[in-house]
Amino acid sequence: MENTGKKVKDVVYIALGIGALVGLYKVAQKFGIFQTSEEKQSDDVTNKASGSATKVDKNNPFLAFNPNYFITIGKAVAKQFKVNFKFQTQNIDLISLTEQIKSSYGWFHDDNEKLYSVFRTIQTQFQLSAISFYFQKVYKKDMLEFMKSFLNEAEMKKIYDIVANYPLLIKQ
Repeated sequence: MENTGKKVKDVVYIALGIGALVGLYKVAQKFGIFQTSEEKQSDDVTNKASGSATKVDKNNPFLAFNPNYFITIGKAVAKQFKVNFKFQTQNIDLISLTEQIKSSYGWFHDDNEKLYSVFRTIQTQFQLSAISFYFQKVYKKDMLEFMKSFLNEAEMKKIYDIVANYPLLIKQ
């Protein structure tokens, strides 16, 4: 009997120790000592988005955040199909979508739903890159960095999940 009581006491101490470690880990994440899974994904996307935009990479939809990637896509299409590819944005309103991205940031309230709606409207990597290009041209800011300045990691993850499904040029 006495031995069972000691075992229960040991189990309680172990459980409290594990709980304390988990609590310390969560506090360390809040202070930025350890990365959360959302932060890691955001860093991975940023690294992928900053990759070379001189070659088309169908397996990396995040290159579409690069403002010059749509030019690379256009050149690749023109070369492959031996056509004069015109840089059209496939019937989307670049100006309106760019303004909606910019206006989704607010001093007191960010309109995240408007931002998600923009990314649901965009259908291809080509379109996203063209919007990034226009955003940078008009506002003199990188669109991805602009969004990361006011969205938290969980909110950015929603955008990354949408972008991950974009085809290169044509919505199937």
